[in-house]
Amino acid sequence: MNIRMSSPLTAAEKTLIDQFDKAAENLPGRGEPWVDALRASAIHSFENSGLPNHRIEQWKYTDLRNMLGEMPPPAENTQAPILLADDEVNAHTAFSSVERHLGVFVNGFFRPELSNLEGIEGLEVISLRKKLILCLSGAGTVLVMKSCSRIMPFWLSIQPLPLMV
Repeated sequence: MNIRMSSPLTAAEKTLIDQFDKAAENLPGRGEPWVDALRASAIHSFENSGLPNHRIEQWKYTDLRNMLGEMPPPAENTQAPILLADDEVNAHTAFSSVERHLGVFVNGFFRPELSNLEGIEGLEVISLRKKLILCLSGAGTVLVMKSCSRIMPFWLSIQPLPLMV
């Protein structure tokens, strides 16, 4: 039985718990004891403490509990076209004259076709879902990352480059 010592759950907190319950069956790693245990621990902790609020020192100026009256549904991966051409985007960028790389995320999903990340040695951007599947198959290690709940988690891996002397 979960006992909540602070105030009752807000509508947003209840929605987040419901969204987790609905998504849990389809999350990567389901059935792996260590993944299931981490998720159970995380949702149990959230059920007991809720969203961060002003009573938590690190969140005293950003009270999410009061800011989020209702929680919208999770973002979906849309492949909707972007209406600006590359030269129009460059015209609105402060660094348009500087050689740079661009990583584009729409609704928290990486859009490689809109990005310019070629030529960055050792850079890999994949969804956390794909990374977890790779790790469960023995093809890598898992790094636990914190992220905003409204952003689709992604894995950004930058390999250290040898020092040029």
